[in-house]
Amino acid sequence: MNKKRLSATIFVLAAALSTACTDLTQAPVTATPTSAVFAVATVQDMCDALSNFFTGTLAVQDVDIRPADDPKSAIYGSGACSLETGPDMVARGSISLVDDSGANWTPGPTTKAMNGTSQPAWLFDGRPYGLIEITVRDADRQGILQIHQEHARTADGPLALTDTQLHEVAEFCIRMTRYLTR
Repeated sequence: MNKKRLSATIFVLAAALSTACTDLTQAPVTATPTSAVFAVATVQDMCDALSNFFTGTLAVQDVDIRPADDPKSAIYGSGACSLETGPDMVARGSISLVDDSGANWTPGPTTKAMNGTSQPAWLFDGRPYGLIEITVRDADRQGILQIHQEHARTADGPLALTDTQLHEVAEFCIRMTRYLTR
């Protein structure tokens, strides 16, 4: 990524980080590019956003954050974080930089395009209790959110995502990909 593009995509997020990264369930605060002090999202921001979404919106209980990378590292090229309960993975979110050849990317044969999302999203649907994976592309980034429903517990028992909740998960993945990499 050249310096000019990097400068244009990194926003002053001092006020926005708490809203756009820690609580991505709400619309993000828009910042204006500037040459002042830059703040970028970190792996910890990603982990906090993932945890807040799962424990808040989906009411998953007893999860621990496990960053795959140094929590203090900025998300420039990639970042990943998992939520676990004991030895089991509940969810994993990852963001990675993709090259221009990804413009012609197509999902695998077991995934399907989701309808009604704010930007294209693809779903591998292993419901009722298997793996769910949502993949989104945003310019030069790819976001993937995997959910292992069989390990996710709510006050009412195992997590069993409805179609409405699955749509919320897809929108969260879109926001995570879009705003944690700017």
